[in-house]
Amino acid sequence: RSGERMFDCNPEELVGQPVAVLFPQHRGGIPWGDQLEQFNEHHPEGWSITREGVARRSGGEEFPVEVSLTSWTNHGERFFSAVVRDISERQMLERRDLRAYINRIAISALLEVALEPLSLKRKLEVAMDIIQTVPRLAIQAKGSIMLVTEEGDLELTVERNLSKPLLEQCKCKPCDFSIVFH
Repeated sequence: RSGERMFDCNPEELVGQPVAVLFPQHRGGIPWGDQLEQFNEHHPEGWSITREGVARRSGGEEFPVEVSLTSWTNHGERFFSAVVRDISERQMLERRDLRAYINRIAISALLEVALEPLSLKRKLEVAMDIIQTVPRLAIQAKGSIMLVTEEGDLELTVERNLSKPLLEQCKCKPCDFSIVFH
């Protein structure tokens, strides 16, 4: 029943079909035939392996899976067992954890730079470089930091890879807002 839900199909649709119907060989699919033959040759009494790959639902949607295969021999006959787990949620959580880890590293690096005895301009340059290492923030390999001058103008302080026309537009602009400290 869990297989029916996972693959969104009726068992009758699959009986007699090759395994490749559920596990495509492209994009990390498990090369069933070659791998099983190789394991059978090297381990005639049986073996057990776990691999990650891609599976396909009956509608064609692909999703990540972990497959644990076991083989054993009984009275000269070879038997196989497979446990398939949908690891979509696990991979999503791993990506989320990786993003959080990268963010923590970037914040830590920014805090360290703030404590360094550097000029403000140099701190901002290093901060821009750090920000551009964070994948979610570095959509393109360009960016800028602008500060408000004592005269109230917006001044381009640090930039990375901006086009010449954009640089000209951003050099120094009058601010339309005021900052008030209480």
